[in-house]
Amino acid sequence: MWSQSKAQSSTFMINEESSIVGSTQLENLTEDPERKSKEHKNEIEREVLLNKLREYNLDGLREKVAFILNNYPNTRNSDNALIWQFWKIFEPEHAGGGVIDEKRMKMLTKTTSITRARAKIQNEYKLFLADVEVGKHRRGREEDEKNKQLADKPSAIPEISFHVDESSKNDKYVIVGGLCGPTGIQSYRLMTNLTQWKLNKGISYEFHFTKLSKQKLEEYKEFFTVALSHFDTFGFKAVALEKAGIRKSSSEIIRELHYQLVHIGINHEVRTKRLVLPRRVNVYKDKEDGTDKLEMARLEQDLKASFSQHFGGNATLNKLVAMDSADSFYIQLSDLFIGSVARILNREKNSQLNHKDALADYIISLLRLDLHRGSAYQDSAFVHFL
Repeated sequence: MWSQSKAQSSTFMINEESSIVGSTQLENLTEDPERKSKEHKNEIEREVLLNKLREYNLDGLREKVAFILNNYPNTRNSDNALIWQFWKIFEPEHAGGGVIDEKRMKMLTKTTSITRARAKIQNEYKLFLADVEVGKHRRGREEDEKNKQLADKPSAIPEISFHVDESSKNDKYVIVGGLCGPTGIQSYRLMTNLTQWKLNKGISYEFHFTKLSKQKLEEYKEFFTVALSHFDTFGFKAVALEKAGIRKSSSEIIRELHYQLVHIGINHEVRTKRLVLPRRVNVYKDKEDGTDKLEMARLEQDLKASFSQHFGGNATLNKLVAMDSADSFYIQLSDLFIGSVARILNREKNSQLNHKDALADYIISLLRLDLHRGSAYQDSAFVHFL
């Protein structure tokens, strides 16, 4: 299932700063050539592992163990908890029902293999570390104190992620929106289901609204329908602005719409009781929309200020990241949703309809949104007009 050159992604919970191999960090490594080479190798492998987790590329044992450690903090302190969670998620056909006999045991990944992978991730990559006392028991006081400073600590605060796209900068309405949902095992299962569906259909291309052809219309519809069938905890959200009379630049408008989308989106999730606060918030932008460092910095400042003003300490920005759509089904689904909204809102009267109009009408109908009466809200979707 994960044999594609790039597995599909969704949301990921690691602190982005902890995943970057910086030049200063490498320069400060010990001058001992052999040790320096080993630590440099660990830094590179660590970054590769983090990138695979972001893309939900869980081909190998190490990636699977890291996924468990990341999403289930209690497994960082207990090998027994780690092994059991590993079996339940990745080998349920052998561990199902909680009863494991000798025959089933032989089919399960060996406990020693799982613990060795855990040791590599925690001791050498310095990721998802155990609590201090557990670390002391495992490695000794000196090593543990070092790890304490580097640990990616578990958090009791759950996360919510926005996968965001934008459309129609030069049309009547400009729209920003996308997919909103939790992180963790739900994301993994959605990604595996969509990946398997693509493999079964023999589809290798990405889904982009602007690249839709008449021949691919039914596959686009089916892709969105399959995704929607797993959306018990996910939702689509968008904000739309009629540009007439607005004297701001396009970049300012887009930044403001991102800010409004996340702020209104969180309120919508709380009002519909799809989540409760507090939450840590991740925002993933489509890299194709541009990743100007100054605009990203301003957007980050706007979001942090918004959270502080409107949510107090109950919503905090965890990360703002630009992602390649090739690595994210979520970005592709966001693109189809936003493209559909834009197609309908910017449709000229008496214009000749084609396959893109057919997809737009199909998606908006599936979401039960009526865009002809202003702001349209459902529990799992909304388009808000500013």
